[in-house]
Amino acid sequence: MKRASFVLLLALCIMGQGCLNRGAKISEDPMKLGKGVSLSPKSFSEAQFGQFFDIALEGGTIVSWVGDANELGNENDSPRFVVNQARQRGYTPVVIFSIRDIAEAPLADRDVFYSQLEAFAKETKAPYIGIGNEINYVLKDDPGRLPPFSEMFRAAQEHIRYVSPDTEVFPVFQYETMKGLRGGLFGGVNDESKNQWYMLRAFASADLIGFTTYPGLIYKNPEDIPDNYYDDIFQYTGKPIAFTETGWFREGPAEGWESSVQEQAEFINRWFHLVDAINPEFVIWSFLYDPNIDPPFDTMGLIPDGQITSEAWDAWRSALLDN
Repeated sequence: MKRASFVLLLALCIMGQGCLNRGAKISEDPMKLGKGVSLSPKSFSEAQFGQFFDIALEGGTIVSWVGDANELGNENDSPRFVVNQARQRGYTPVVIFSIRDIAEAPLADRDVFYSQLEAFAKETKAPYIGIGNEINYVLKDDPGRLPPFSEMFRAAQEHIRYVSPDTEVFPVFQYETMKGLRGGLFGGVNDESKNQWYMLRAFASADLIGFTTYPGLIYKNPEDIPDNYYDDIFQYTGKPIAFTETGWFREGPAEGWESSVQEQAEFINRWFHLVDAINPEFVIWSFLYDPNIDPPFDTMGLIPDGQITSEAWDAWRSALLDN
């Protein structure tokens, strides 16, 4: 969904040298297995970047970065920052490139991205690289626009595998939209007959399938989410699954959608129960601290401004996956 685009200008002064140890893996500590948050510090200051990592790694061993493919423009780009910091701090980096502006661009522009991506993968040996973010949400219901995205994914995957064969390469889809759920805060109508599961067939080479998922845009309360909410996944793919974004807002954007930090915590407890059967490879909460973006995403941070912890953060830290 709509995310903050972090341009790490001041943070570059604390960037570590060298690249990620190839053996870096998700922690075997069951309290931290397969969990993390996106890069979401309070500010771009050196002190608050350090604080972000110190606190984030109390609740998991993954830090993700999601941004435009054009970020790969130089050696001091944001995705390199996230991967290089992993060597010093011991977390697993997940890097996801949106290709919405480049998939249908001239071939010369795509070739530049492939070259930059290959250099990035060769240098960092990043364990997880996503190519395409919320592809189905970007394409809406226009299957005619799908081929450039799937072709670009396959080409990017080949470039990555050539220099870093152990990197897992995956596309990311928006789960609610894929199910045909467009009502609630999406502003449309829920109609599961208008699902987009067919799009998965165009990404048969993927090592895993990523989903963003925001049930709070459809359901007003965590207990309203059906027990079988994620069961459709089993019908359409046998690939490993990762949830690259989830979240629940503390402040609702409209009457009837009121929420609180306690409701955030309730959602976390409910959500881990719902996804347990999926056995996800990893799960990521969108923001540790509130981002400066539009409602309702602006209050999805686990730690509200001015606080050092919260009931939601405690719930996330203690949540377990059985995988």
